[in-house]
Amino acid sequence: MVRPFYTFLLQVMESEEFLLLPVNQLIDIISSEELNVQNEEQVYVAAMAWVKHSLEDRKQHLSMVMTASTSLKTFLVCELLFLQSITYY
Repeated sequence: MVRPFYTFLLQVMESEEFLLLPVNQLIDIISSEELNVQNEEQVYVAAMAWVKHSLEDRKQHLSMVMTASTSLKTFLVCELLFLQSITYY
């Protein structure tokens, strides 16, 4: 049952059940319109927690996970632009 993940992502992202989700279920959750988070950074933190839980096995899924959600893609682009701007100035 993954329904609690939609509402309580931050509370459950370190749970064994969340960390053991197969990649397709993780992508369903983080790309869902039903996901209840305050900002895209929370989705990023949860996705990275999932990846880091089994980095060697999951690094192959990193690109797919990070581009699964439009809001997550937007967050990553903004982060990159910010990092470029502070490096440039």
